[in-house]
Amino acid sequence: MLQASSGLWHQVLDHPELWEETSCTAMFAYVIARAVNRGWIDNSNLEVARKALDGLNQKITDEGAILDVCQGTAIGYDLEFYEQRKRPFDDPHGQGAVLLALTELFLATDTHLIQ
Repeated sequence: MLQASSGLWHQVLDHPELWEETSCTAMFAYVIARAVNRGWIDNSNLEVARKALDGLNQKITDEGAILDVCQGTAIGYDLEFYEQRKRPFDDPHGQGAVLLALTELFLATDTHLIQ
């Protein structure tokens, strides 16, 4: 599995030496939880999204700022391109993804899919 023990995924999925990125983690958590909520995949997959939520919670400040979101990224042709992407404080590229993930996981809990 490419998900780190923290629950997050790395900036480049198959390069664990790179930093753990918040917006991709939120998007993965959202898609997994949504697929479970819609009945497209088995409920057992929700554990992966819940683990991601634990990691995401570590990246949200008490004031609601979201940390470690990669700035907007075009297509790069080498690992160095992705390795050197900046992570601006509370970059807006992560806000929507985190809200979607939190909402879909809440719905999973609210509909008693998570016990």
